[in-house]
Amino acid sequence: MAKATGLNQWGEWDGIAYGLNRRAVDPESVRRYLGEWLAWNLQGTKVVAHHEDGNEVVRQVRAKGLGTDRVVMEHLLGIWADDEYAFVTTKRAQKARGVAEGG
Repeated sequence: MAKATGLNQWGEWDGIAYGLNRRAVDPESVRRYLGEWLAWNLQGTKVVAHHEDGNEVVRQVRAKGLGTDRVVMEHLLGIWADDEYAFVTTKRAQKARGVAEGG
């Protein structure tokens, strides 16, 4: 589990711990955010802001007194197969696999 700050021993964002924590989040708990931009805390354990418009998410983050360097932005696409939990991924990951936008 990531440290409470989401930073590693050198004061840098701990992306490995973030990824482990983010993958441990129950997909059902984020299903309501499908099609929206999310701002996750640096630990990858909590959504701190969400909206269909990414600019609005940035506004919400700033209104909470957080810098945009203190969140991880993610655009959720809904990928559920046969109403089962499938992988919820970002556009970037889909593009890397060649399945986004006609890939």
